[in-house]
This record gives sequence, C-alpha cells and structure tokens, in this order.
Amino acid sequence: MDENSVDRRLLRLQGEHDRLKEDFVFWYGYHEQETQAIRDEASHTQGVLEADFARLARENLEEAATLRQRNDEMESQLRYAQSQISTLEQRVRDKRFDADGLLAFLNAGSNEVRGNWPRFRKLLGQFQRGAAAPPSWKTWITVEAADKSFRVIPPYPGPAPPDSDENDDDAEQ
Repeated sequence: MDENSVDRRLLRLQGEHDRLKEDFVFWYGYHEQETQAIRDEASHTQGVLEADFARLARENLEEAATLRQRNDEMESQLRYAQSQISTLEQRVRDKRFDADGLLAFLNAGSNEVRGNWPRFRKLLGQFQRGAAAPPSWKTWITVEAADKSFRVIPPYPGPAPPDSDENDDDAEQ
C-alpha cells in the first residue's frame, strides 16, 4: 500500500467521520428538541389535568355540601311530617265516637233525653262499632225544643251541605 492510497483512505474516512459527526449532532439535537417538546406537552397536559382535577374536587365538595344540606332539610321535613301524622293519628284515636259521652252531653244542663233512651244508647253503640242496626229495630227519634214548642219541624233531611250557614233554630220551614 502506498502512501497516497493511505492518505486518500484517511481523507475519505475523515470525510465520512465528519459527515457522521454532523449527522450525530443533527440527530442528537433533533432528539433533544423532540424530548423537550414532549416534556413541555406532558407538563402542560399535567397542569391542565391537575387544574381540572382541583376544579372537579371543589365542585364535588360544594355539591356534597349542598346535597348534605338538602338531605338535612328533607330529614327535618320528614320528622315534622311524621310528628304531624302522629299528632293527627292521636287526635283521631282521642276523638272516637262515644255513645255514653254523647248521652251525657245530651243530658247536660237543662237538656234531657226522654223516652226509650236505652234503645237510643244501643243504636248509638251499633254506630260506634260500625254495625248496622238490626232490621227488627224500628226506632223513631224525636227532638223537641221546649223553649220553642209552637214550631213544627219536619224530619231530619240528612247532613247540611258543607257551605250551608243553616241555623237549626232559625230555619224557616
């Protein structure tokens, strides 16, 4: 091998070395640039996600507090409704029809029940139990106002309409 061929080969290798070095520098720079771009994008995405997470966490806490408050209000309303129901049920139990109590009321003061009052009590007892009077019973109930004995009043026509202002003592027949 002569010196020229070694020099040429050395020059060619030096050129290839320089070209590979330039390629390496280019690709290394490209790699660094892409790596940095990916890091920047990941950092930005992480920031966005963390901000979204923080916002959602705040919204969740606010919504949970609102729901707890609404639940507390509804539980309070439920307790109130239950107490009202209990009160009304107690009133219904306390206001059951009492045949003897009605007779005591009808005989109080200057009022008195005359005639076959035992039958009247039995009839009221049937009503109290929710049972019909036996078909064999034929009962007439007469109410007289001794302080207004001159008036003739026809038989009871049934309950007055709810909006009626009818006064039994002043009704014209």
